[in-house]
Amino acid sequence: MRNSRRLPPVTSAPQSVFEHYGGALARGKDVFTLKPQSILQLTIIGFLAVSATLVVALLLTARKLDGLGMISQRIVTTANEAMRYSGVLVEQASAMERNVLQFGITGGQEILAVYSDRSRRLSQALAALGALSGSTELDQAIDELAISEAALSAAMASHKDGELPRVELLGLAHNVAEEISEWNSARLAALRSDTERTRQLLTWQAVGLVLCALVMAGIFTALITRPLLQLERAIGRIGDGSLKEPIRVSGPRDLVQLGGKLDWLRQRMQALEERRSLFLRHISHELKTPLASMQESAALLMDEVAGPLSTEQRHLVDIQLKNSRRLRHLIDDLLRHNTAHFALLNKPPEAVRLDRVLDKVLRDNEPLLRSRKLQVLREGEAATVSGNFDQLRVVFDNLLTNAIRFSPEGGSIRVLFGGEGEQVTVDFRDEGPGVPLAEREDIFTPFFQGRQPDHDRHGGTGLGLAIAREYCHANRARIAVLDSTHGAHFRLSFATAPARSTDHETC
Repeated sequence: MRNSRRLPPVTSAPQSVFEHYGGALARGKDVFTLKPQSILQLTIIGFLAVSATLVVALLLTARKLDGLGMISQRIVTTANEAMRYSGVLVEQASAMERNVLQFGITGGQEILAVYSDRSRRLSQALAALGALSGSTELDQAIDELAISEAALSAAMASHKDGELPRVELLGLAHNVAEEISEWNSARLAALRSDTERTRQLLTWQAVGLVLCALVMAGIFTALITRPLLQLERAIGRIGDGSLKEPIRVSGPRDLVQLGGKLDWLRQRMQALEERRSLFLRHISHELKTPLASMQESAALLMDEVAGPLSTEQRHLVDIQLKNSRRLRHLIDDLLRHNTAHFALLNKPPEAVRLDRVLDKVLRDNEPLLRSRKLQVLREGEAATVSGNFDQLRVVFDNLLTNAIRFSPEGGSIRVLFGGEGEQVTVDFRDEGPGVPLAEREDIFTPFFQGRQPDHDRHGGTGLGLAIAREYCHANRARIAVLDSTHGAHFRLSFATAPARSTDHETC
């Protein structure tokens, strides 16, 4: 009478994404050992790999949600059909009980025909419910109703006189309806439980896939940025003047080729630097050797080794001696300037106390200050700045030497330490003639010589302030000439000082 066909179980758990795609990911590990031809190809591979991982996560989620949707739709459909058949059972059972009472009173064949038709409908509903049922209790209730109805139908078919057996078809139909309701409730509860488990599993799968995508993104980011960082460090070494270490770049072929070209440039710069050094050594020797002979010859003439000199001859020889000494000094400054120009960036910055720089410069120039009877007055509290001690010493020395040259004998030179806000300043002020307004920009140009003091016997080379400005730029400082009513006024401006300092007392 009934079909025992069962629905697929609702509680099937989704399989882990790592079980689905673990083998594929293991087979795809070769992606990370590829050697792309270009950084563009490596970027595309990384983008596709990360995108594929996220697409897998979306497909798995869509697949599981689609499966849950189909199961829930099936449950809802069968629940509606079961409730409809339950209504048919109750309706037919109620009518059939009335037909039994009527047939017992009248015994009419037309009532028996109506009962038979209702019995057929009841059997069809029971068969349909049996095909939908997945509950033992519901099957038992259906069997009980079917057996009772079959017994009652047989009794009515063989009945002649007497009382028919009393069967509660309506009560049995209500039992079937209750079992259907409980069966539907159990299936909905199982669906909710399965949905919650699936949600949790999908959450963990999504988290795992996202973490996998992040790891892959990190790997490809490292593969892309590592050669770029190698290039950056190599360029930094070249900029710092470290030309001996070879440049090696690993990664995509285009960046490897770029690293090779950068190494070629390093070798080229190294060769040029060696040629420059060799040229400076040779030119120093070639210039100083005949100059030394000229100086020695002039000194012998001045000492009258070749015979007595007239006043005019002695004056001419004195001019020759002065200019040869000046030329030697100029050659030394020129060589020192060229050497310093290529070494500005070779030393890293450090914390330098400005008062110790001034102490070093004063010790070096003490004989010159004493011979000119000059006094250096120090004012203010010195600060600590970030820079190169030797370069700042040259800046201080050039400014102090310049002040000594132009200061009158017995005068004073003032060095003022100060600053406000984010700046530290050092001022050098002398009592000389000052810097004319028209020369304030030109005095920082190499080899420019302005008006010379009358008492200066040798003159300058025009390189001191040029070197000072270059060293100021290298130490992130500024040098400027300020207005002054008496004498020259130079100011050095530095950035805010760092927290610690370096001791240079022994420099």
